[in-house]
Amino acid sequence: MNKPMELLVVAPWGQDIGFRLGGAHVAMAANASALNELLARALAGKETGVVALPEAMREWISEPLRKTLAAATFPLMIFYRFPGEWAGGEEPADEAAEIIQRAIGYRLRIKP
Repeated sequence: MNKPMELLVVAPWGQDIGFRLGGAHVAMAANASALNELLARALAGKETGVVALPEAMREWISEPLRKTLAAATFPLMIFYRFPGEWAGGEEPADEAAEIIQRAIGYRLRIKP
């Protein structure tokens, strides 16, 4: 029986806690060299099915490795953003008020 492939999350230092609590295998890359080494190992080993890394690190991937990843079936590359990088959306106070209203049925005014 084949072993299931794992999710590898690349996260900057201090942004890894939530991923670890969620049970993901987390690695940290401080620079482009470390990231390219990490991705090359993920390609060579057949245990990693999905690699999730911050959108900001996309430019760190070397061109030869980028081409190899594009041609490979696994690992699947997923890029994510942290909430501080998101554009648009509701103001945090409005969003919190909406969540509270759904939970208890009352609309509260929250002033930041």
